[in-house]
Order: sequence, then structure tokens, then C-alpha cells
Amino acid sequence: MSRMDDIVTDHLSFSRIRQFLMCGLAYFFKYVAKLKPAFTPAAMAFGSAFHRAVEEALVAKMTGVSPSVDELIVVFGQSLDESEGIAPIRWGEKDDRASAIDQARRMLVAWLTWERPPGRILAVEQLYREGLRDMIESIGKPVRLNWEVIGKTKAPWIERIELSNPPETAARPVKVATLVLEMIEKGLFAPSPGWTCSTCPYREACRSW
Repeated sequence: MSRMDDIVTDHLSFSRIRQFLMCGLAYFFKYVAKLKPAFTPAAMAFGSAFHRAVEEALVAKMTGVSPSVDELIVVFGQSLDESEGIAPIRWGEKDDRASAIDQARRMLVAWLTWERPPGRILAVEQLYREGLRDMIESIGKPVRLNWEVIGKTKAPWIERIELSNPPETAARPVKVATLVLEMIEKGLFAPSPGWTCSTCPYREACRSW
């Protein structure tokens, strides 16, 4: 096993927490042992790229800039290139890079043109990095915490999920993140056999574990 300094992380993103909860051993292979994956699942590459594009748009909006769809597609494509550079993207029988970009464009158009309540963006991806409660209390003004869900369909749909009491609602995910971090620090990386094994890029490494 790697040194403890290599195991402990000072940043737990949503994707890292989800990966650990789905399979601790896959988390170990990816983030601790830094094992090269056999391939990059298309869904993972798409999700990471789309997330990157949306985050880019939100951060830009915080500074008063509204990026175009074409600019965000460039970000999406760059993320696909990064995934491809790590390991070849394994596309489905009916999917390829071009269809992924077309799908992302439809979703971004739907998201950018979707009418949302007026307000100002205060932070992006801060839930696990800094602790939401302290941030809200320091602002001293009403703050709405919400999730915007974008349907990956031919005609993308948007759903806004608003959390009524941000500090109280955030308590549980923060508690989960804290527990995950404690398990990582203790080196507890257990495999979780299930339906995801068939598409896991660390399947061979797991078999020889």
C-alpha cells in the first residue's frame, strides 16, 4: 500500500465520494495506487466532461460573464481528450465522440436557456470543500441551496431541487463525507461486488487482488 501521505486527501469531490461508496477497492486503484485503468467508460467520460462545462459556465457567471454554447463545447471536448489520454474511451455500439458532443450541446442549450429564479451565484462545488454551514452564516443573508438535474435524453429536461433549510439539509452529506474521509485515512478499501463490475476499468486488477 502507498504511504499514508498518498492515501489522505484534502479534497473530496462528489465524484470521489460516490466512487468510494460504490466500491472502495476501485477508489484505491484509481486515487491511491493510481493504477492505469484498462479503459474509460463512456458514461464516466461524458459525465466528467459535462460537469466540467457546467462548472465553467457557473464560475464565469459569478464574474458577470455568460459563455456561449460553443465555448462550453470546447471545454467539454478538452475534458474528453483528457479522459482519452488516461485510457481509451469505451463507447457503446451506438455512441461515439460525435454523438456525445451533439448530446452535450442539446443539454447545454436546454440548461442555459432554462428560466430560473433571480439571484446571484455565491459558490460552486463548495459542499465538501469548506463546509456549507459556516459559509451561509458568514453571509448573513438568505441563501438557497439547490440541485439542478439535467436529463440526458434526446429532448433534455431540467429539474430544480431546492433544499428548504441549507444548513440542516447539508448536515447529512457532510457527515457522509466525513465518514468516507475517516475510512480513507484508515486504509479501509473494501471491494463491493455488483452490477458495476462488468463495466469497471479495474476489473482485472480486482481479480488478482
